[in-house]
Amino acid sequence: MWLTLPANVGYQPSQRLTIFNELAEKLASTRDWMTIVDYATYIRAHNEWRPDGIHVSQEMSLLFVETWLADQINEVALASAP
Repeated sequence: MWLTLPANVGYQPSQRLTIFNELAEKLASTRDWMTIVDYATYIRAHNEWRPDGIHVSQEMSLLFVETWLADQINEVALASAP
Protein backbone atom coordinates (compact mmCIF):
# COMPACT_ATOMS: atom_id res chain seq x y z
CA MET A 1 0.00 0.00 0.00
CA TRP A 2 1.37 3.36 -1.05
CA LEU A 3 -0.14 6.71 -0.03
CA THR A 4 -0.04 9.59 -2.49
CA LEU A 5 1.87 12.60 -1.21
CA PRO A 6 -0.06 15.82 -0.56
CA ALA A 7 1.03 19.38 -1.13
CA ASN A 8 1.80 21.51 1.90
CA VAL A 9 -1.20 23.38 3.29
CA GLY A 10 -1.80 26.58 1.32
CA TYR A 11 0.17 25.44 -1.73
CA GLN A 12 -0.66 23.76 -4.99
CA PRO A 13 1.17 20.49 -5.69
CA SER A 14 4.58 21.20 -7.16
CA GLN A 15 5.61 19.69 -10.47
CA ARG A 16 7.97 17.37 -8.58
CA LEU A 17 5.17 16.18 -6.29
CA THR A 18 2.81 15.63 -9.22
CA ILE A 19 5.44 13.65 -11.12
CA PHE A 20 6.23 11.56 -8.02
CA ASN A 21 2.57 10.62 -7.54
CA GLU A 22 2.17 9.88 -11.25
CA LEU A 23 5.25 7.63 -11.20
CA ALA A 24 3.88 5.77 -8.19
CA GLU A 25 0.60 5.22 -10.08
CA LYS A 26 2.45 3.94 -13.15
CA LEU A 27 4.60 1.63 -11.06
CA ALA A 28 1.56 0.25 -9.24
CA SER A 29 -0.13 -0.47 -12.56
CA THR A 30 2.68 -2.92 -13.34
CA ARG A 31 2.69 -4.67 -9.93
CA ASP A 32 -0.29 -6.65 -8.68
CA TRP A 33 0.88 -6.37 -5.08
CA MET A 34 1.05 -2.56 -5.04
CA THR A 35 -2.02 -0.47 -4.27
CA ILE A 36 -2.17 3.32 -4.37
CA VAL A 37 -4.35 5.04 -1.77
CA ASP A 38 -5.22 8.68 -2.39
CA TYR A 39 -4.11 10.26 0.86
CA ALA A 40 -3.41 13.58 -0.88
CA THR A 41 -7.07 14.14 -1.73
CA TYR A 42 -8.33 12.93 1.64
CA ILE A 43 -6.03 15.06 3.78
CA ARG A 44 -6.76 18.22 1.75
CA ALA A 45 -10.24 18.18 3.32
CA HIS A 46 -8.63 18.07 6.78
CA ASN A 47 -5.84 20.62 6.57
CA GLU A 48 -6.60 21.72 10.14
CA TRP A 49 -5.09 18.36 11.20
CA ARG A 50 -1.71 19.58 9.84
CA PRO A 51 -0.83 22.60 11.98
CA ASP A 52 2.69 22.84 10.52
CA GLY A 53 1.23 22.55 7.02
CA ILE A 54 2.90 19.19 6.41
CA HIS A 55 2.39 16.58 9.13
CA VAL A 56 -0.74 15.32 10.85
CA SER A 57 -0.46 16.51 14.46
CA GLN A 58 0.10 14.02 17.23
CA GLU A 59 -3.26 14.97 18.71
CA MET A 60 -5.09 14.25 15.45
CA SER A 61 -3.16 11.16 14.39
CA LEU A 62 -5.41 8.68 16.22
CA LEU A 63 -8.52 10.28 14.74
CA PHE A 64 -6.89 10.10 11.29
CA VAL A 65 -6.26 6.38 11.74
CA GLU A 66 -9.71 5.67 13.17
CA THR A 67 -11.67 7.67 10.58
CA TRP A 68 -9.75 6.81 7.42
CA LEU A 69 -6.41 5.00 7.41
CA ALA A 70 -7.59 1.83 9.17
CA ASP A 71 -10.40 1.45 6.61
CA GLN A 72 -7.92 1.85 3.75
CA ILE A 73 -5.62 -0.80 5.21
CA ASN A 74 -8.55 -3.18 5.70
CA GLU A 75 -9.79 -2.66 2.13
CA VAL A 76 -6.36 -3.37 0.68
CA ALA A 77 -5.89 -6.43 2.90
CA LEU A 78 -9.31 -7.87 2.03
CA ALA A 79 -8.79 -7.23 -1.68
CA SER A 80 -5.50 -9.09 -1.65
CA ALA A 81 -6.62 -12.02 0.52
CA PRO A 82 -6.61 -15.38 -1.24
